Amino acid sequence: MHNENNSNIESYDGDINNNSCEEKKDERIKISLEAGNSSKTVVLAKPTARTSKLLKAYCAEHNVGFNSYRLIYKGKVLKEDEAISDYNLKDGDTINVVAVQTGGCL
Repeated sequence: MHNENNSNIESYDGDINNNSCEEKKDERIKISLEAGNSSKTVVLAKPTARTSKLLKAYCAEHNVGFNSYRLIYKGKVLKEDEAISDYNLKDGDTINVVAVQTGGCL
C-alpha cells in the first residue's frame, strides 16, 4: 500500500553526529496478504500491530467488506485482537485471505 498517512509505511528518523550517520527506525516486517483469486497486497507493519489492521489494509486496497474475510496463517484463523508477533510472523511471510462462508445447506 502506498499511502503516506498509512502507519504501515516504513518510517525513517536519522541522526547525524560527527560525520557519522546513525539510523533509527521502527522495526517493520513485510507481509504479503494473498487471496485465492490472485489478488495480493503487501504491507509493512510493526510486530505489535493487530491482525485486524492487516485485514483492514487488504479490504481497503481491494474495496471489499471487512466482515466478509478472515486471515489464515499456517492453517490457523488469526484472531483480530491479536498482535502480529503473537503468531511469530516474520519478514516476507504470506497470510491467506479467505472469504467467510455465510448461510448453509438445507
